[in-house]
Amino acid sequence: MIKGHGGNIKDLAKTLSCSIDEIIAKIDENIKANPEIEKKDIKAAIIKTINRRPCTKQDLLQLLGVDMQILEKHITLLEQEKIILGKLRERGIFYQTIKDKEAS
Repeated sequence: MIKGHGGNIKDLAKTLSCSIDEIIAKIDENIKANPEIEKKDIKAAIIKTINRRPCTKQDLLQLLGVDMQILEKHITLLEQEKIILGKLRERGIFYQTIKDKEAS
């Protein structure tokens, strides 16, 4: 927590003299695709990423930097293998590992 604004994003925006949208946009700019992921590692990268926290396809595209068709192919395979599942939430379908299903 940053001292002086009580952890409230509106107070932080006021302190920094900017809008909340600018704060969120800056955070999103810091998320970069990983160009080092090879095709053979995509499946493992998806599992590792969503094992940490559930993600949408759009999140995975941004984080992993892979083509949408390749991502969809691997997600379909992982769902068929019952390793991951998609759960509809407010912002879209979030993919998570099956072990997370029991915790939610």
